Order: sequence, then C-alpha cells, then structure tokens
Amino acid sequence: MILFLTGTIQPIGVIKTSLTDPIIREKHYCDAINFYLKATKCKIVFVENSNWSIAHKFEEFKNRIEFLTYDGNKNGSKGKGFGEMEICEYFIKNSQFLVMDKVFMKITGRYKLINIHRILTYYLKRSTENDTMIDLKNKGLYSDSRCFISNSEFLSRFLFPQKKLIDDSKGYYFEHALATAAKKSINEGQMNLLFPAPPIYKGIYATDNIAYSSSWLRSVLKHIYYKIKSIYYVHS
Repeated sequence: MILFLTGTIQPIGVIKTSLTDPIIREKHYCDAINFYLKATKCKIVFVENSNWSIAHKFEEFKNRIEFLTYDGNKNGSKGKGFGEMEICEYFIKNSQFLVMDKVFMKITGRYKLINIHRILTYYLKRSTENDTMIDLKNKGLYSDSRCFISNSEFLSRFLFPQKKLIDDSKGYYFEHALATAAKKSINEGQMNLLFPAPPIYKGIYATDNIAYSSSWLRSVLKHIYYKIKSIYYVHS
C-alpha cells in the first residue's frame, strides 16, 4: 500500500482558496509527511503541482518517499478540483513506487488522517487489489475526496474520463467526478468497501483557512451515521 499525498504549495489564481501563503502551506505539508512517516510503514509519494520542491527536507527518507513536482496549476479558474485531477494523472504516469504496488491511499497532503492505522488495517484484511474504498454520500452523487483507497486501473478507466466535467465555478467538483467514477466501477462489478469508521482529520481547510475540529459530539454522531450506513449500504 502506497500513501499518495497531493499538494499545491504555491497556489496562484486558484478560485475558492483562501490559504495561499506558500511558507505556511509548506509547513503544513512537511508536518503531515512527518506524521505519516511515524504513523505508518508505507512508502509515500508526494506529488506537488506548483514546482515547489521540499525533497531536500527529507533526504534521510529518500528510499521511502518519492517526491514528484511539476509546473502545473494552469487552470486555476476551474478550481482546485481540476488541479487535483491533474495531480492524479501525473502520479499515474510518473511514480516509480506505483510500478511496484498498484494500490494506494490518496490523502489531501496537508491533512493528518489520525485514524489511518485502523482504516488501513480494515482494508488490507478485507480487500483484493481491485477493491476501492470511497466514501459515497448523497445517494452516490458526491464523495469525500480527502481520503480514498484505489488503484491505477480505477483512475485510468473510471476517474480520468470525468476530468473534462470538473469546474468549481460551475459547481461540478472533483468530489462529483470521483463519485461518478465509483458508481461506474461498481456497476461493472467492482467492490467498494465502506470505511470502518469516520476518517478523523487534523489540519487547516484551505478554502476558508479554518481548522478542522473533531468535537466529542461530532465524533459520536459520525460513528452512528457510519454504523447505520454499514447496515443499509447497498451497491447500486
């Protein structure tokens, strides 16, 4: 299992993004990478699309972390979702780690997934290499894209064909494209596993520049929701 972290350290002209200071954003990404180095034994691929490299900060982990950076981020008017799709494409085309392991957990790179061990353990015990774990919402019309588990075939066959539809200014986000891709793969017989528990994140939400909060009440309500969802979940 690979951890695939997405990043834009210096967003320029990207709509609906309030947190734009590259120094602050760089710190968030470095903090998250350090968290995953300690919390897991997975190899990590960090793909960054504003040509801002942080590889020199992790020289001692060069056998475990693959840094890919390029000059992308050219369609800022379509929002960060379009850039996210392009990062996924760059990952598939250029990662050497992915040649050795086709399965990955994609995580928005500035967030720390606090209960990552529980989620990974659950997936690895119950999955095959073709199974996905994508949190579908609103009757499958929307998805949570901060974290999902997938493979290179799913991206190429089902997700990338949705790229042309993504435009945040028109209300069609990466989350819609991911949900559409998941539904198509399910209809073709692929298995999409439920998360064993609600993902718990720690980080700053770039759109509004506010911190995620995980209150006791919110955590309880999310756990109840996931329990109900696990009972009534039906592939359709």
